Amino acid sequence: MANRTAVKVARVLNGWQKLQKSNYPMQAICGAKTRAGGPCQKHPMANGRCMLHGGKSLSGINHGRYVSGDFTREALQAKKRDALLILATTALLELEEIL
Repeated sequence: MANRTAVKVARVLNGWQKLQKSNYPMQAICGAKTRAGGPCQKHPMANGRCMLHGGKSLSGINHGRYVSGDFTREALQAKKRDALLILATTALLELEEIL
């Protein structure tokens, strides 16, 4: 049994030495703690974490809580003001046609 373990350890060390000598560096992992308690094995983004553990977040129109501002207090007052101006100008035009 000990002999098998020694062979496995030798294989792992040999593989590690090959990785160190190769031109390809070891690929980084996210490393965040998973529910199982181990590190996350996904590939990280520029910030060092994967998509699930702090990667890209939605912003602007793509965000679920995006508000366009069409129904703010100021926008509704502007719509009412515009509607009153339109009514006033049509009333003035009708008066000019009568006179």
